[in-house]
Amino acid sequence: MQRFHHFLSRHHHAFDGASAHRLTLAGVILVPDFSTVAVGSIAQLSPEAWATALNAKVLHTITVARYMLPLVTEFKSRILLLTPNVVSSLRPPYRAIESTVSSALGAFAASLSAELSLQGLHACHFKLGNIEIAGSKQKRDENKKVRATPGTSVRKLHEAIFDALHSSNPSRTWRVGRGSLLYDFIGSWVPSGVVSWMMGLQHAPRNEDQQPPESDDSSSDRSITWEKV
Repeated sequence: MQRFHHFLSRHHHAFDGASAHRLTLAGVILVPDFSTVAVGSIAQLSPEAWATALNAKVLHTITVARYMLPLVTEFKSRILLLTPNVVSSLRPPYRAIESTVSSALGAFAASLSAELSLQGLHACHFKLGNIEIAGSKQKRDENKKVRATPGTSVRKLHEAIFDALHSSNPSRTWRVGRGSLLYDFIGSWVPSGVVSWMMGLQHAPRNEDQQPPESDDSSSDRSITWEKV
């Protein structure tokens, strides 16, 4: 942070003979990694899986934001937090970790935005739907061609981020991506039983080999403590 602060504070020259100028910090964009999140029933998710997710996605995000706050305050910058919105809105079965992490980050974003607003600064929470990162692609599955449902162009996300960084009065919440607003509405107003039915999850899967977690595993017991997290 000290080196980064020095880099922003000193004068720069675009080329030899150019007049000196200083850089500014428009904003800090936080993008927790949701690509690898443990999936399964709560009874089978180990304490280690919970601790890993809370550490990597919640605690690390909060830590980065905390260490960037002095620079954000000094340079009147903004903080943008980007999280997926589909699972956190629907809260489907067997996605407890992702739902919990998303809800925790949403609460953190709301608190951060409230605190920064007291200083005339802004924090924006981007709730993302389906974003088409690499464009629409055809995939061959044996003898059939399967085309995935196209999402919103990633260009729309870039434009929304630019607007959030440069708007004079940006919104606290931004919904970008196909289905972001719709899933929010479904999760808030549609009964959970209907949501499960829509997703084809009317019944819990049967697993006769399912075993309860071992109670004598000392490593699992230690991971429950906040010291581990």
